[in-house]
Amino acid sequence: MTPHRFVLDFDGVVVDSVDEAALTAYNSLTEQLHTGFEALPTGYLPLFKRERSIVGPAAEFLAFARWCVTQCANKQAETASLSRPELKKLVSMEPRSHRQRTDHFFEMRMQLMAAASERWATFHRAYDPLASVLRARQPGDFLILTYKNVEAVIRLCSFFQIPANREHIFSGDSGVSKIENLNLLKQRYPAAAYTFIDDNVQNLLELQPHADKLTLLHAAWGYCTTEDREVALRTGIPSLECHEFAAML
Repeated sequence: MTPHRFVLDFDGVVVDSVDEAALTAYNSLTEQLHTGFEALPTGYLPLFKRERSIVGPAAEFLAFARWCVTQCANKQAETASLSRPELKKLVSMEPRSHRQRTDHFFEMRMQLMAAASERWATFHRAYDPLASVLRARQPGDFLILTYKNVEAVIRLCSFFQIPANREHIFSGDSGVSKIENLNLLKQRYPAAAYTFIDDNVQNLLELQPHADKLTLLHAAWGYCTTEDREVALRTGIPSLECHEFAAML
């Protein structure tokens, strides 16, 4: 049995994908394939980026984009804010199921990937120094546990020269939860201990009851707020900067 395995969330930990997520979410909402940010309503992208930290799995992006567009239409994009409980209420009002919304979001992303071709990857940036450390590793030296669809993760890992094969990625395809994927990961890659890092403190809190042999870390450089960092620390989860975690690998 392997003594220890590092497990990484992807968006907000390895790669910043907020611009692409904003465009894909808008496309999902409008049912149109826009390949550039000029199509977005005035104020939409800054608002989306400012409030991104409250969004969890892909199925929540449709309600979030709808809220962002509404604030822009009401000329309130510069001052609007949304809490996690408020977003959950909006999500509960969506007519489609969690699985349907997940599949639709990922389908629109795949269409964007095909239409924008090589430009699509440039909508993202890798977080350094972590990305530089990962580039020096071999496939399987770390595992990825993410709500992102696997095809997008593979394309971005290739673009940023981060070694990760399909079998090392536990993705959010079909609306699979991180708890389900964590159990699958442990079965497929048994280890004496695991360390998982995620920028979303709510994800970490949900995993706490399942933290047997699992050390949880909060990625303070991702989509999070000062309050998120304080919540992590209050609940016994260390909150690290990117260079601090990179030094652990």
